[in-house]
Parts: sequence; C-alpha cells; structure tokens
Amino acid sequence: MHQNAAIIVFWLYATIEVAASTCLANMTQIDVDHMECIKSYINREAALYEKEIDEHRRKKASICFASTIEQSEKEKRCFLPVAERDSDAVDKDRRKNRRDYKRFIRDALKAIRGAPDAMRTCLHDHMSAAIVDETNRCIHSKNPNADPMPSFPDIRNASAAYNEAMQFEEIFDYIHIQSHVDLCRINNAAFAEATEACVRNPFKGFMSIQCKAIQHCDKKVIPQECLEQFNRTREQKCSCIRETRRDLKLRISSLPNAIQKVTIDSAKSKQSGLRRMDECVSTINSHLDSNGSNWVGSVNNALDTCVMGSPKNHVFGLNSLFMKLCRKLMPRRMLKLDGQYGIVFIANFIDAFNERATRFCEPLECFETRKL
Repeated sequence: MHQNAAIIVFWLYATIEVAASTCLANMTQIDVDHMECIKSYINREAALYEKEIDEHRRKKASICFASTIEQSEKEKRCFLPVAERDSDAVDKDRRKNRRDYKRFIRDALKAIRGAPDAMRTCLHDHMSAAIVDETNRCIHSKNPNADPMPSFPDIRNASAAYNEAMQFEEIFDYIHIQSHVDLCRINNAAFAEATEACVRNPFKGFMSIQCKAIQHCDKKVIPQECLEQFNRTREQKCSCIRETRRDLKLRISSLPNAIQKVTIDSAKSKQSGLRRMDECVSTINSHLDSNGSNWVGSVNNALDTCVMGSPKNHVFGLNSLFMKLCRKLMPRRMLKLDGQYGIVFIANFIDAFNERATRFCEPLECFETRKL
C-alpha cells in the first residue's frame, strides 16, 4: 500500500516537473500567441472597443476629479473644471504662464491629428519597440536567463479610418488628464495619489472589452498546466513595464534640479549664452538616458524616421524642445509654474505612447488572483 502511494506521488511529481519544463521551453511562443490572440479579438471588436474607451475616459475624468475647489478640498481629489476635461479644452486655457506649452500642445495635436495614417502607424511602432527594449533591460537585470519579451500586439484596425483618429484623440486626452494629476502633485501629493489610483481603476467594468480579450485569450491559448507559469511571467513583465515607465517619469520630473545645477555652474564659470544652452541640452539628454537606457535616442529616431522626412512637418525633435525648456528655465534660480508644466508635458507626451502599447497589463480587475 505504502509502495503504491509512493509510486503515485513520484508519478505526480514527475508529471508536474515535465509539464513545468515543457511550459518553460514553450513560454516565448505561448506569449507571442497570446498577444496575437488579444490583437485579433480587439480588432474584431474595434468599433466597440474605441467607442468604449472614448466613453470611459470621459466618465473617468468625471468620477476621479473634483469639478470645484470646494469639492476638491472636501473629497481630497485633484481639481479639474468640467470645461477642461477634454484635450480640445487646452486651447481655452487662459493661464498666462502656460502660453508656450499650450502652443506646443496645439501644434503637436494639429501635426499628429493631420498626419497620414502611415506616419502615425510608424510613430506607434517605434515607440512600442522602444518600451519593449527598455522592459527587456529591466527583466534581464532581474533574471539574466529570462526570454526576451516579444513585441506588443498591434491593436489597430487598418480598415477603419476613424479608428486611428480616435486612438490619437485618446493619447492626447491621456496627456491632458495625467498632466493635471502631476501638476496637482506639486501642491498636494496626497490628493494626486488618490486621483491617480482612481484614474487607473475608476469603476467596475472599466475597459471591459480589453478585459474580455485578456480572459478569452488566457483560456484559448494557455494550456491549463502552463497557466501558473504564464501568470508569473506576465506579472514579472507587467511589473517591469510599470517600473520602466515610472523611472522615466521620475527622471523627467527631476530635470529642474539638473538644469539649475548647470545654471549655477555656468554662471560661476562665466560661460557664453550659447555654450550654456548646449550644456543644458546635453545635461537633459544624459539625465534621461541614465542607467543604460536610450529614451531620447528612441524618441528622436521615431521622429527622424516617421516625421522629419515629411514636407509639411510641424513637429520638431526632442533637442529643439529641450532647448526651449532650457531657455525657459535657465535664467531663473527657481522653477516657475510654466516650466513645471513643460516638464510634466514632456513626461506624459512620451508616457502616453507607452500606455497605449502596454495596455495588455490592464485593467487591474481582470487579474483577480494577483495584484499586478
């Protein structure tokens, strides 16, 4: 009896070990198939998917932000007037200190909204590749033997022309909403933290089609014996994605300190204005590309490849934007609101592309058995 029990236990253990080994060997292909499944599912539901996102982002702004100062103080949430809850409302912003960055947002909106589909697709693909590279850097730093992460699913329906336009409307609404959260953080970190938590998971059923796609593909693509291993792998990748995005935003938000140091040092050495600007731009580049990353190079490569060759190009490279920022901040010893807004905008301009590309990690309520 004991011998039979021992044989059964050994057989079960051996079966589990073989299954785990097989799953590990096939995990890269399973990952690729899973992402392709998500792409296929969402493209079949493209019209409903984009309509839901459009409705949910407006509902999210309504739920997560206070519409009056009084409500903000009472409910401990960031303030965002109803009239400014859409990216188009940026043009109506009357705050004098933000004119330059309002103009940049307006130019960027016009340029990308009016760009050919091929150019927009090119920008999306380059930015997606950049975050895959940065995420793999994070994964391999924690597990040198880990398989590289495959490309993100290209969740677009090329046959629906309106679909591209809606996606980019959403990207700029993301910039607009997230920039308000970040500006709110400058004055009240607790309010911003509460608002950001709400923005990530605002109501039950948030992004339900995305959630259904993930759950459908979990069942369809992943063998039952591989599900636990797949979940661990997904958690590691999603954790690295969030870490990569958070690290970049933190580095951008700490730019004022780096710029002010250049200002003080160059004033002591009595450098010429042009030399000071060059040093300021160089400082921003090295600050953003620290720890072995190549964000500035990736973004500039995307702009050079996808946009700069266009005869009607109105978008400029990051170094031009950095020069504008240096001109704004270097004459001052203290960072003013307009400079803060510019820095916040740069951070969220880059992060918006990453957010769209990495959405297979969201919404959080899809992952009931673990906190990603």
